[in-house]
Amino acid sequence: RYCGKVGTLASEEEDAPVLGSNHEALPVLSDTFADTGKYVCVFDPLDGSSNVDAGIAVGTIFGVFAEPEKEGFELSEDLTHLSVQQKALLASTLQPGKSLVASGYVLYSASVELVLTFGRGVVGFTLDASIGEFVLTRPSIQIPKRGKIYSLNQANIQDWDLPMQKYINALKSGTSESKTRYSLRYIGSMVGDIHRTLLYGGVFAYPADKQNKDGKLRLLYEGAPMSFIIEQA
Repeated sequence: RYCGKVGTLASEEEDAPVLGSNHEALPVLSDTFADTGKYVCVFDPLDGSSNVDAGIAVGTIFGVFAEPEKEGFELSEDLTHLSVQQKALLASTLQPGKSLVASGYVLYSASVELVLTFGRGVVGFTLDASIGEFVLTRPSIQIPKRGKIYSLNQANIQDWDLPMQKYINALKSGTSESKTRYSLRYIGSMVGDIHRTLLYGGVFAYPADKQNKDGKLRLLYEGAPMSFIIEQA
């Protein structure tokens, strides 16, 4: 919010997006500061929050869009309860994943790691607490072509569709295309599971089931930003 580049902020924990800078809450460093933000930042502030009390890895996921042309604002739902400004902020936020210009996540675990892409590969930084800075530690993250780990909540397997059940059973038995028996590793924190997948390879999934017919991952805050990272790795 202090960089002057973000025009809109949208959090998974809030009902509506907000202005990236608020003159009442933040000091104005110049007459034009914070009025020139051309980017929209969407984020899940604490992915895996149910694991916090257990001390298990959690993280923050974020995606960055360029603000669209105002003429392109379209909202199909009846949102008469929102102000004109709120409608504009919401419209600028609801963009397809292919429009992302950057995305990343921060992993809070044994170390604090920032993984980031601008559409030209994926890099990783580790927080050096002694200097209070993130230091480049993974200059080029590339997913191994084949892994030996699959990561998903297998307790729900009976609620998945039949093709998904067959696929997971093939991974377990070693009868899939790779002819390798996969091991299950599941943290329950998307950031932690994706981070391991980036480094070691394998499969991460959160399949649709009878209760969540469209899956449970939020496309805007989790699915699209993480997909951009995976694509670039």
